Amino acid sequence: TCTASGLDLPFHHAHAVALTSAGVYVASAEGLLFYERESKTFSTLSTAVHHLARYYAPSNLLAATTDSYLAIYNGLQFVRQEWITDVVNGRGGPYDGNITSLAFDSSGNLLAANQVGVNIRLPDGRINRIGFEEGLPYNQSTAVSVHNNLMWVGSQRGLSLLDTLTSDWRYFYLQRYLPGNSSVSSVAAVALGAVVVTDGGIAVVQGQWWTLAQKAAHYEQILKRHNRVGLVSDCDLSEFGNVSSCTNHDSDNNGLWTSLVVVAEALRYAVTGDEEARAETQMYFDGMKLLNNITGIPGLMARSAIRPGETHGAGGVWRNSTVPQYAGWMWKGDTSSDEVTGHLFAFPVVAHIFNGTTLGNDAAQLLLNIVKYIVGNKFFLIDTTGKRTTWGVWNPDFLNFNRNFSDEQGVNSLQILAFLCAAKAHASDPKLFDQAYSQLTNSTNQYAQNMLNLKLVTPTDDNYSDDELTFLPYYTHFLTCGHSGPASVPTYASLDRTFDLTRSLRSDLWNAIYIGVGGKNYNQADIQSIVWNLQTWPLELVAWPVQNSHRRDINFNPNSDRTGTTFDQSKRVLPANERLQLRWNANPHELDGGDGMSEGDPGAWLLPYWLARYHGILTD
Repeated sequence: TCTASGLDLPFHHAHAVALTSAGVYVASAEGLLFYERESKTFSTLSTAVHHLARYYAPSNLLAATTDSYLAIYNGLQFVRQEWITDVVNGRGGPYDGNITSLAFDSSGNLLAANQVGVNIRLPDGRINRIGFEEGLPYNQSTAVSVHNNLMWVGSQRGLSLLDTLTSDWRYFYLQRYLPGNSSVSSVAAVALGAVVVTDGGIAVVQGQWWTLAQKAAHYEQILKRHNRVGLVSDCDLSEFGNVSSCTNHDSDNNGLWTSLVVVAEALRYAVTGDEEARAETQMYFDGMKLLNNITGIPGLMARSAIRPGETHGAGGVWRNSTVPQYAGWMWKGDTSSDEVTGHLFAFPVVAHIFNGTTLGNDAAQLLLNIVKYIVGNKFFLIDTTGKRTTWGVWNPDFLNFNRNFSDEQGVNSLQILAFLCAAKAHASDPKLFDQAYSQLTNSTNQYAQNMLNLKLVTPTDDNYSDDELTFLPYYTHFLTCGHSGPASVPTYASLDRTFDLTRSLRSDLWNAIYIGVGGKNYNQADIQSIVWNLQTWPLELVAWPVQNSHRRDINFNPNSDRTGTTFDQSKRVLPANERLQLRWNANPHELDGGDGMSEGDPGAWLLPYWLARYHGILTD
């Protein structure tokens, strides 16, 4: 409602105004009006009810809307009207639906937001559309604004951003970016960002330039709150999204997640010579050493451990340590192949980079203890009960002939051969490990053949956790057995097949390992995928609520997944800052999830970054 002292206003409610150097256009219930500053008078351009008005000064062009058409004016001179499609009554027009927002870009293109997407009226009068076929993540557009090459489109469910120079889209939805339910009513583009009004408040979305080295330093700070007795631990949050409310806890895979950080810090030291990186390597290595020493059995590591007086999570088998050094401590048993794989990924790298030092010697001894223990127990990991752990199985009778272990036949065959390579490389007398390697690869056991097709491709059996338990041993194998000789031939054949089957994941970690160990069948796009994931991995590692299944730019996979459901995953992998997955043992095609009540650790980013730096894939 409009009033003015000393001025008789010919309208009661202004829907929109557009400013010019000569005056003000007013779209109102009484029509489209123009107020001339010099004469201080109003003139009526149209008596039809107008809702929106936008002015483009270089062409003296005005665009204004009614319920049924968009009107174009040159100054105060009417030029033409163009129909807006009326879907309900089946009446067409070049604009796809009720126009909710107008904006001009710097080239004089008129942007008209509507329920289908955004129509673009070119200066010559041609009208095109930007919709889901052009990559718009969601339609039902409610607002549009543009600054330079960045076009922002608000909708009933989030905010989309188009870089018109690269044709790349971004999607901002829910609490990672926007307050409330992310229903956008208004957006104003500014330099490198936008001010967004939603049903929950106002957000400022701002782009910043970061180098990957700066991002690595940022993640090092996050890592500090994930350190629990030298073990990388998840953070449970007592307040939604508030990382200062982090509480660390034990997990089944403390050793595995810690191993990724140990290798990342060791590689960081090898690249930079930074003494802080050496200290971080030592600190997290000591955590892994704790898991090995607390059981009292050389070669048997714990899943996790807690200090005296601490409580542990539900589930699993917890035991009191019988080692005097750890009196009052408890450790979690029934250790899996995941933990063994993590330990025998980290220890060979530490032994290699810190060769001849106490740290390197300790790592070599620990890996020898583990492999000796497995070989000495007929390729089983034996718990304190005297029985094998549930998943600590590399025995040929089980892998080759037990149907319950057919999923593990290939990947566990690779694992044990890689473990034996590591032991042979660091043993003063490698005879035991040479004999074991020959035994497992002979014509009876055929472990070299087993690993050729280790990646199972049946959609209902595609296991992303097994990808992690595959690529880490590849790295161990080539690091310790070398890149040539008889052992490398089947391993490279297996690696090439696995990489080809995982290439579409665009994983920075799998790609960095493949290239780092000497894989040949890669291209520039695979290197770019490393960069893409490192760039788009979110700065905040909170497991924010994520929803993508409503998006219009998603092509759903019709195959049934491991849960038995269909059409619940995207064929393409979305950018990391739009998906939930924060580790590479998880499904990057998953579209929805998260609750904002936990924070993941940054090991899944730090490891591929420092691998790529160490192997010269990326430079500083």
